[in-house]
Amino acid sequence: MSRKAIATGVICGALLAGDQALGQRYSNLDGCIRQLYDPTMYNWFSYQNNCSVAVTLRFIPVSRGYGGGEMNLRPGQTDSTGESRNEVLAHGGFNFAVCAANEIPVEPSGSPWNHAAAQYHCKPR
Repeated sequence: MSRKAIATGVICGALLAGDQALGQRYSNLDGCIRQLYDPTMYNWFSYQNNCSVAVTLRFIPVSRGYGGGEMNLRPGQTDSTGESRNEVLAHGGFNFAVCAANEIPVEPSGSPWNHAAAQYHCKPR
Protein backbone atom coordinates (compact mmCIF):
# COMPACT_ATOMS: atom_id res chain seq x y z
CA MET A 1 0.00 0.00 0.00
CA SER A 2 2.96 2.36 -0.22
CA ARG A 3 4.80 4.10 -3.02
CA LYS A 4 7.59 6.67 -3.13
CA ALA A 5 6.78 10.36 -3.36
CA ILE A 6 6.61 12.10 -6.70
CA ALA A 7 9.83 14.02 -7.33
CA THR A 8 9.82 17.61 -6.15
CA GLY A 9 10.65 18.80 -9.67
CA VAL A 10 7.46 17.26 -10.99
CA ILE A 11 5.46 18.93 -8.24
CA CYS A 12 7.05 22.33 -8.82
CA GLY A 13 6.72 21.97 -12.58
CA ALA A 14 3.02 21.25 -12.26
CA LEU A 15 2.58 24.24 -9.95
CA LEU A 16 4.42 26.59 -12.25
CA ALA A 17 2.29 25.35 -15.12
CA GLY A 18 -0.80 26.39 -13.15
CA ASP A 19 -1.96 22.92 -12.14
CA GLN A 20 -2.93 21.90 -8.64
CA ALA A 21 -0.32 21.26 -5.93
CA LEU A 22 0.22 17.62 -6.80
CA GLY A 23 1.31 15.22 -4.08
CA GLN A 24 2.33 11.63 -3.79
CA ARG A 25 -0.17 8.83 -4.01
CA TYR A 26 0.00 5.87 -1.65
CA SER A 27 -3.33 4.28 -0.75
CA ASN A 28 -6.26 2.94 -2.68
CA LEU A 29 -8.23 5.98 -1.47
CA ASP A 30 -5.92 8.47 -3.17
CA GLY A 31 -8.22 8.56 -6.20
CA CYS A 32 -10.91 9.98 -3.92
CA ILE A 33 -9.07 13.25 -3.49
CA ARG A 34 -9.35 16.20 -5.82
CA GLN A 35 -6.94 19.09 -5.30
CA LEU A 36 -8.14 22.57 -6.24
CA TYR A 37 -7.98 26.26 -5.56
CA ASP A 38 -11.53 26.67 -4.25
CA PRO A 39 -13.29 29.74 -5.66
CA THR A 40 -15.93 29.47 -2.91
CA MET A 41 -13.22 29.72 -0.22
CA TYR A 42 -11.01 32.70 -1.19
CA ASN A 43 -9.26 30.54 -3.85
CA TRP A 44 -7.31 28.81 -1.09
CA PHE A 45 -5.73 25.47 -1.89
CA SER A 46 -8.24 22.76 -0.94
CA TYR A 47 -8.91 19.04 -0.96
CA GLN A 48 -12.23 17.48 -1.94
CA ASN A 49 -13.35 13.92 -1.14
CA ASN A 50 -15.08 12.46 -4.20
CA CYS A 51 -15.67 8.96 -2.80
CA SER A 52 -18.60 7.50 -0.90
CA VAL A 53 -16.57 6.94 2.30
CA ALA A 54 -15.18 9.42 4.82
CA VAL A 55 -11.39 9.85 4.84
CA THR A 56 -8.62 11.34 6.94
CA LEU A 57 -6.15 13.38 4.90
CA ARG A 58 -2.78 14.59 6.20
CA PHE A 59 -0.90 17.14 4.09
CA ILE A 60 2.75 18.16 4.41
CA PRO A 61 4.59 20.90 2.49
CA VAL A 62 7.33 19.62 0.17
CA SER A 63 9.86 22.04 1.69
CA ARG A 64 10.55 21.55 5.38
CA GLY A 65 9.99 24.42 7.77
CA TYR A 66 6.36 25.04 6.83
CA GLY A 67 3.30 23.78 8.65
CA GLY A 68 1.02 21.06 7.38
CA GLY A 69 -2.25 19.75 8.69
CA GLU A 70 -4.87 17.07 8.81
CA MET A 71 -8.53 17.08 7.91
CA ASN A 72 -11.43 14.66 8.04
CA LEU A 73 -13.55 14.78 4.90
CA ARG A 74 -17.03 13.33 4.56
CA PRO A 75 -18.12 12.14 1.11
CA GLY A 76 -18.39 15.16 -1.18
CA GLN A 77 -16.88 17.52 1.37
CA THR A 78 -14.21 20.12 0.51
CA ASP A 79 -11.89 21.74 3.06
CA SER A 80 -9.11 24.26 2.57
CA THR A 81 -5.53 24.47 3.75
CA GLY A 82 -5.93 28.22 4.22
CA GLU A 83 -3.10 28.86 1.76
CA SER A 84 -3.11 30.94 -1.40
CA ARG A 85 -1.44 29.92 -4.66
CA ASN A 86 1.61 32.07 -3.79
CA GLU A 87 1.95 30.43 -0.37
CA VAL A 88 1.71 26.95 -1.90
CA LEU A 89 4.34 27.88 -4.50
CA ALA A 90 6.64 29.20 -1.76
CA HIS A 91 7.01 25.73 -0.22
CA GLY A 92 6.86 23.66 -3.39
CA GLY A 93 3.35 22.25 -2.96
CA PHE A 94 2.07 19.51 -0.68
CA ASN A 95 2.45 15.79 -0.34
CA PHE A 96 -0.52 14.07 1.22
CA ALA A 97 -1.53 10.81 2.82
CA VAL A 98 -5.12 9.58 2.77
CA CYS A 99 -6.64 6.84 4.91
CA ALA A 100 -10.11 5.70 5.90
CA ALA A 101 -11.70 7.98 8.51
CA ASN A 102 -10.93 5.59 11.37
CA GLU A 103 -7.25 5.30 10.41
CA ILE A 104 -4.12 7.47 10.46
CA PRO A 105 -1.06 7.43 8.21
CA VAL A 106 2.10 6.15 9.88
CA GLU A 107 5.68 5.71 8.67
CA PRO A 108 7.19 2.19 8.51
CA SER A 109 8.65 2.80 12.01
CA GLY A 110 5.12 3.25 13.36
CA SER A 111 5.53 6.97 14.07
CA PRO A 112 2.98 9.40 12.60
CA TRP A 113 3.61 10.25 8.94
CA ASN A 114 5.24 13.68 9.06
CA HIS A 115 7.98 13.65 6.44
CA ALA A 116 6.89 14.32 2.89
CA ALA A 117 9.33 11.84 1.33
CA ALA A 118 8.58 8.98 3.72
CA GLN A 119 6.46 5.99 2.80
CA TYR A 120 3.39 5.31 4.91
CA HIS A 121 0.66 2.85 5.64
CA CYS A 122 -2.67 3.32 7.39
CA LYS A 123 -3.37 1.99 10.86
CA PRO A 124 -6.42 2.19 13.12
CA ARG A 125 -6.56 5.13 15.54
